[in-house]
Amino acid sequence: MLSDSPDLFMQPGTSINDLPLTPDGRLDESAITSTETASPALAVYVPTIPSVVDNIQSLYSQGALVSVQHKVKPMSVPIPASLFGQQGEQQIGTVRYKQQFRIELFADEATAKEVEEQRKRVTKLVQLFSYSFGTGKYWVPNTARAALNAAIDVAGEQSQSTLSTAYGGDLDKFLEGRRAAIKQDLENIYQRFYPNTAMPSGSLEKVLQLLRDRVDGAKKEGLAQKITSTLISFRFANDAREDPWSDAVQLLSRIAVRPRELLVDNFKRRELKIANISVPDYLKAMDVMGDALVELAFDKGCESPWVIDRARGEMAMLVAWEVSDEPGDERCRKLIDLIKGTITTYD
Repeated sequence: MLSDSPDLFMQPGTSINDLPLTPDGRLDESAITSTETASPALAVYVPTIPSVVDNIQSLYSQGALVSVQHKVKPMSVPIPASLFGQQGEQQIGTVRYKQQFRIELFADEATAKEVEEQRKRVTKLVQLFSYSFGTGKYWVPNTARAALNAAIDVAGEQSQSTLSTAYGGDLDKFLEGRRAAIKQDLENIYQRFYPNTAMPSGSLEKVLQLLRDRVDGAKKEGLAQKITSTLISFRFANDAREDPWSDAVQLLSRIAVRPRELLVDNFKRRELKIANISVPDYLKAMDVMGDALVELAFDKGCESPWVIDRARGEMAMLVAWEVSDEPGDERCRKLIDLIKGTITTYD
């Protein structure tokens, strides 16, 4: 036999006539106040998420980590130690030592330096248009990507021209002209190990081929290095084994420091020459958060005493915060407030 269904309305002190109704006689659900309370256990298992997390997650989505591929090797080429009858690495007891030999493609030091600077130029450009995210990690804001790409394109064209000009456009002719000098240098080293003994035949050709292969590789891949981009996200974890804030604090610190040091330090402005970009254009490209000081610099001018004084004051605050032992989320909040211009001083 089925039991009687309980009458949900028959509660002490409650009548169906007490329920809120709409003018047409329907139940007004919006007028019913919930009497449910959250379980105390939720406070233990559901962590409180700092409000600044949304700001950090939004920031991370506005850029990408960029790394530089180092496939293009320098024009200083290693020579196998065996070519001089030596072992590259040896160990005697607990002592390990290594012999290394290298040869420069270009005898002229100035030419060699110019080519090497061109090879490293992309790395310097990435550093310029990014905020450091740790050793070898560079976070490039989307606002700066167009300027970075344009600078890399120019670097690629200039580097190929520099390399071709350095060896005269005809590599075989260039190496043939260097043959006698290279042979003499190799023999001088060989004589140090084996006095009065001729260097084995074929050694010179092996070295010339090493140089030829190195230049051919640079011509094929381009002297300018390629880059790789990786999207990242901010993950907040209430886990004692993780520190979700250290990278965020570092990124925000770099974003805050860059325009301020550029405004107060003329020496820093010299770094922009490699990309042939003006201070205002650079500030605009790197302004990923709507920096209040950058907006003021656009309004009053980068040389305005008012702008420079404010930049100095905020730089002093940033330096003081570097040694702060405050929680990471609080440090992030302060940095965001400073960048946004919602504060000018903090205790």
